[in-house]
Amino acid sequence: MSDGVLLLRVQVTAQQASLSILLDGSTDISADVMNLPLGGADIFQPNDNVIFSRDEDGGVIVSIVGSMSFTVALNNVTSIPSLTISATISADFTQSGGVTSGLLGVMNGDPSDDLQFRNGTVLLQPATEREIFPVMQTWQITTAESFFTYSGGGNARDFAFPSHVPVFSDELSVDPAIEAQCGGNAECIFDATATGNINVGMETMAITNELEIQRTQTANQDPTITPGTPITIVLGQTVQYVFSVREVDAGDTVTVALEPIENTVVPSNTDIVVDGSIVDNVQVFVLTWTAAAIDVNVSLQIVARDSNGGVARLTVPVTFCPCNNSQPCDPVEPGNDGGESRFVRQTCNCGEAYTGEVCGDDRDECVAGTGCFMGVECTDVPAPDTGIICRACPEGTTGDGA
Repeated sequence: MSDGVLLLRVQVTAQQASLSILLDGSTDISADVMNLPLGGADIFQPNDNVIFSRDEDGGVIVSIVGSMSFTVALNNVTSIPSLTISATISADFTQSGGVTSGLLGVMNGDPSDDLQFRNGTVLLQPATEREIFPVMQTWQITTAESFFTYSGGGNARDFAFPSHVPVFSDELSVDPAIEAQCGGNAECIFDATATGNINVGMETMAITNELEIQRTQTANQDPTITPGTPITIVLGQTVQYVFSVREVDAGDTVTVALEPIENTVVPSNTDIVVDGSIVDNVQVFVLTWTAAAIDVNVSLQIVARDSNGGVARLTVPVTFCPCNNSQPCDPVEPGNDGGESRFVRQTCNCGEAYTGEVCGDDRDECVAGTGCFMGVECTDVPAPDTGIICRACPEGTTGDGA
């Protein structure tokens, strides 16, 4: 990147099986990028301004730090390989009118001025394909404007066809079979008919559908969760945790469930139910939990998902006393908030009658206590009572056997 301009050329390789990527007109970074694992876990960052990664479908994600990101993908499922590109642009660009221009219009939230000639003249909408085509022609670059690196000494003029006029949809004779396969999708019908390849049309439809999903998800606002009071619970007790979920976008539906955070499980005997009707886009829910014995790491993470991909998460703080037989727990140590799981398991403070980590065993005072006099039979008093019973003293002795 120099003078605020990132020069990046992405093209299909000669074998039409991969992408060739050239940075700043001379540095071939194809291997560095294309060998990254899919899913975005690893990145390649050739400088401070740009980061490369791969999405799960194999597309190349180019993130310009603090500015925008775009994804370039090779579609080779048809006999005509093609590139698709999608962009995510910072709000700094979309909120400042006139910063963006070109084939994708002015990103200012007003679709009525998107069809602009290069000189800034706006084409009024709705417009026909024949009216739109001259607008697109004005954005064709010259050799002097081209940032591309051409092999074999070529230039932009070798790829320009200024006299070309495309086929318009009203000139096509549509095969009913293509129309049926495309399900009435106009873009699919046009591309399949114009190329004579139904696979091209189907790929176009898949791309446009995916872009529409992305557009909806980008505009979508995540739901929000308002937490309730942190839970303090003892073994065998049933507790209710009341919380609410707010969904701003009209028409979205929200589902709420418990999902474990990493390396934990959701405890058994839990349930979430709706409490009342939606008021001002807010729905109240009640989480009910009956605490049973727990010998694994658990968490109570509430996850709210809306129908357009928005997600909200809330991990409920829990203080759990796991002691059996109504035995108390020691106070929580200062600073212990349970970490990521927010789940604090207290330490049991067993009374004289019980023993074990969770006070589940009867403490045998004949063994653990002072017991009886040597040679005297000792019987422990069963919990919850305490004490011992000493039998008769040995012959020749007197006393209570203790």
